[in-house]
Amino acid sequence: MKKKIIFVGCGYAGEYALRSLLNSPLRKAVEVVGVISHVFTKGLNPVITLANALEMPLFVGDPNGNEGLAWVESLKPNFGVMLEYPKKLFSGFLEQFEWMINAHPSDLPKLRGGAPIEGAILQQHPLVISIHSVDEKFDHGHCLYKTDPICIKGQHFEQVYELCAKLASSAILETIDKLLNGTQSCIPQDHTKASYLWDKDLEGLLQINWEQSDVFEIQRQILAAGPKRGASTFLKDGEIPIRFLRGRALAASHNELFGKLHSIEEKDEEKTLCIFAKDGILLIDEYSIEKSLEHLLVPKKTSFKKYAICRIST
Repeated sequence: MKKKIIFVGCGYAGEYALRSLLNSPLRKAVEVVGVISHVFTKGLNPVITLANALEMPLFVGDPNGNEGLAWVESLKPNFGVMLEYPKKLFSGFLEQFEWMINAHPSDLPKLRGGAPIEGAILQQHPLVISIHSVDEKFDHGHCLYKTDPICIKGQHFEQVYELCAKLASSAILETIDKLLNGTQSCIPQDHTKASYLWDKDLEGLLQINWEQSDVFEIQRQILAAGPKRGASTFLKDGEIPIRFLRGRALAASHNELFGKLHSIEEKDEEKTLCIFAKDGILLIDEYSIEKSLEHLLVPKKTSFKKYAICRIST
């Protein structure tokens, strides 16, 4: 008899994992009998869209409430699989499963919380997917499986997120296979070594401080923010508010004010802002600024290329 799975998740990564579950060779041994997800305040949730398209049983309320508990009980699941679900699950819910597992994109117990990808980029950690059992605390349960670490140097948030979706899906399938065969490991986390990073922490971490951060730290802020969000700052020329969406760092010697716009290089109708920073120059290939302020970007005519360039990081 097939083991029954309830999938609990949201977002693109959740949709990718759900599709993987539905189409994997494991479907001979397991069956996804229902989906629990969450309605986004902005935009569509791909998991809900997929579940509706496939006419799968779907629950979008509070899974810990009476209605949610009754819905789960009616499906009689064996396993629960969670990815990118934003709410805590309590004991009354969890007790209805033989196993409830979650895929978290960090080397637990490091970088628990809702912003592990940004944290890995900022702190220069390799990418690891940890599969852990779920308890009433976020990212707190025993580790069942970890992927080998992957270097993500130079990759921005969206690139790493897409990689996470693929790795997490594979890790989930590997863990389910081990659970079916009774060969899974179950290693308690060392909670004394835990660190956390939440979405609410990112506003300050992704705001550029020209005096404190060197050019390569700023580049990591831009990568962690990604081209959809951008790292926020003010250019020193008139305190112009701007967001950097894509950029590169050059190691270079200069005596200029950090955060000062030096030049704008134009090629094939594309503009690159060249900005002085601590220990180097930032080349900003894509930025966001109010149109009413763009006329304030008036640099000197000289080129940044006159500076002694020691190193480039892409």
